[in-house]
Amino acid sequence: MAINAGDANAVRDVTWRRVRIERFLHGRVLDIETKWNKDYNPRPGRLIERVLVEDVDVASGSGEEPSIIAGYDAGHPVRDVTVRDFKRDGVPCADFATAGITVGPNAQDVRIEA
Repeated sequence: MAINAGDANAVRDVTWRRVRIERFLHGRVLDIETKWNKDYNPRPGRLIERVLVEDVDVASGSGEEPSIIAGYDAGHPVRDVTVRDFKRDGVPCADFATAGITVGPNAQDVRIEA
């Protein structure tokens, strides 16, 4: 599940609900970032805000990379992200470490709720 905002775009009011993810060999469960890629975007994304990830159950697999929630810089943030009722192999995750999610720089008001 990815939101990668570029080209000075703003992304708002996104909800993922009741998602079941089978084992996979490569990639991330979540990738929510404002980004700038000089080959594809003339500018970084402006912002991402008001994202809800709810009732997700991930079957752990080998080769999974840590999920990430991060802004490009202070002027291009990610804010107001709620991860609610996130499970790994049916077990509720009470914190980001257990969920396999890294909250990086320039991410504000990001929370996980059991």
